[in-house]
Amino acid sequence: MSVPEFPNTVHRVSVREDMVTVDVITLGIDKVDGFMDGVYTVDQLPDWVQERLAVLSICTLDSMVEGIGKRVTDSVFWIYED
Repeated sequence: MSVPEFPNTVHRVSVREDMVTVDVITLGIDKVDGFMDGVYTVDQLPDWVQERLAVLSICTLDSMVEGIGKRVTDSVFWIYED
């Protein structure tokens, strides 16, 4: 069994109870001053983050989609950056 490659930069996206507001923290070797760190509405996120969040939100808990990210809990997602 091969181990999937882990990206150099991951965005931890935590969806708040209102299901509209998200907290973003950037983690990783290639992190550049946490350019996306902050609080956003889903609509304010870049399209590529919204698309990956949509894919992961229909996955079961602890699911990982190669090249997209991982659903950690009901409201916490790791979004992989290319």
